[in-house]
Amino acid sequence: MPLDFSAIEHGLASRLVADRRVYKDGQPVWLYLDVFNDDAAPVSLVTGRGVWGLLQVTREDGEAPNASDGLQSTPPSGVERGTGSDPVPRNPAPADHVVTKAISPGKQANLIFFYLSGDDHAMFPVLEPGRYHAIWNSDNESVFHGKRLAPRSKPVVFEVLPRQDAEDVQGPIAAEVSFGPPSEQGLQSRVRSERAKYLAGQSVPIQVELQNTGSRAIGYLSLLAPEDLALEVLDASGQPVPPLLPAEERTAIPSTKNLEPAHTALLARLDLSERFFLQSPGQYSVTVPARPPSTPASNSFTFEILPAAIDDSLQRAIGILLKKCPKEWALAAPAPESGLQQPGPQWGRVPCRLFQFVHKSLVVDMGTRSDPLRLTFYLATEKAVEEPWDLKDYHKPMFTEYLGETPMGHVYLSPVKTAGINEWPSFRSDILKWLGE
Repeated sequence: MPLDFSAIEHGLASRLVADRRVYKDGQPVWLYLDVFNDDAAPVSLVTGRGVWGLLQVTREDGEAPNASDGLQSTPPSGVERGTGSDPVPRNPAPADHVVTKAISPGKQANLIFFYLSGDDHAMFPVLEPGRYHAIWNSDNESVFHGKRLAPRSKPVVFEVLPRQDAEDVQGPIAAEVSFGPPSEQGLQSRVRSERAKYLAGQSVPIQVELQNTGSRAIGYLSLLAPEDLALEVLDASGQPVPPLLPAEERTAIPSTKNLEPAHTALLARLDLSERFFLQSPGQYSVTVPARPPSTPASNSFTFEILPAAIDDSLQRAIGILLKKCPKEWALAAPAPESGLQQPGPQWGRVPCRLFQFVHKSLVVDMGTRSDPLRLTFYLATEKAVEEPWDLKDYHKPMFTEYLGETPMGHVYLSPVKTAGINEWPSFRSDILKWLGE
């Protein structure tokens, strides 16, 4: 049985994993509940939002922090802050919001992942700084609505550190900015941030707002995710900054909402450093381009990136790979949602990042659609261990190959299609060489 599971109880063991031990104030907190089946027969366990209440999260000190104890801090702009000795879940799901998941004998599966804290979709408001204990506690119940529950897990401990001004930039708060010009319908948008200066390698939080200047309600498209928002970022010379997200045609249909006269709506809140390469010191500007009829062009928000050492090797690797990227290809390096990921379906979770080289013109037939030709690998700061995940046949084509360790981290290569080998025969050796320089 893999590490960190509880003792076997009636043929099952549970493992609760926090994606980090230490979080910065406002940083997303993810927990994973894995279950190992030590029995000789398959087992079906209940999962879903209806059983989230069995996750217990408590403050270590048992008291709510206040301004005098040095732990009180200001949450990111527009984010709700939790209060009280123990965080209380918001909008709990009805108890019947459950399904079952089967686990094969001798295998393990992720039963539930908890988005504990981070934004409006998380279980809790942004957690106050302090130490927390979390445990999957099913001691008093073995079944739920007639369905079997995962056994009690070992507790996990994590800490949320208070935000320090010195970690940002000592300087004035960014001046209030005006909206862009109104559209014919009377909508105007703007980009703003708390500060106008940030250190290289740090988050650059922005929010985009939409305002109705007209005399009647106007419909607008509400984004399903911040990634759906188009942004343009230019450097001091007016050149586009390389994006880190792959350019894809989105098929999701956003919902339509009405914006009343003289009201303002929050379109998106995001970290610009996760969307664009912002490690080089200098002046930058960001705008929302016009997308008639619902999104007018925004103002141009200007900010500065100051020099700083970047300790994270996964971030440093982005700069190396951008410089080496062949002209026929574009680099995509989307920021991971969680501090832990699997660098392939057969591996345990480790701190890692996905990198893709996307060909600018060639596409490959994916059966039901054509996609750009991609060469994909993971870079991890720790070597992953193979674990007995309950994998299906459709997972096998996604297995990754361990290529070895470099000064930047461990490299795991996704299967390469024949077209990729033909277009870039030296891809494997190039990646290992570049990350080793």
